[in-house]
Amino acid sequence: MDISVIPLLVEEDAAIVGGSVRCGASTRAFQGKVVGTGALTAQFKIQASLDNVVFEDLGTITLSGNDSVHDGLSMIQPWPYVRGELVSITGTDALASLNMGVAS
Repeated sequence: MDISVIPLLVEEDAAIVGGSVRCGASTRAFQGKVVGTGALTAQFKIQASLDNVVFEDLGTITLSGNDSVHDGLSMIQPWPYVRGELVSITGTDALASLNMGVAS
């Protein structure tokens, strides 16, 4: 099985809601990452929608550590639209990214 990686947020340095992605696959994995110098924190929300207008929070990835921190989650839910939100980020030169992996 091949996995396609779709960037939802790329090297963001402040809170932001990313654009939505239409995704036909129901099995998805999400990986959040924050890099910088010293103590870092970041929190992401995974959001989904049936109509690409009203979005629901499906999951949260919370990161805390030093220099480079990552974590992820997976879900099986057939929402057609998915997006990421960087809720918060702290740390020197901190940059946060969120990717979605789907089976293709």
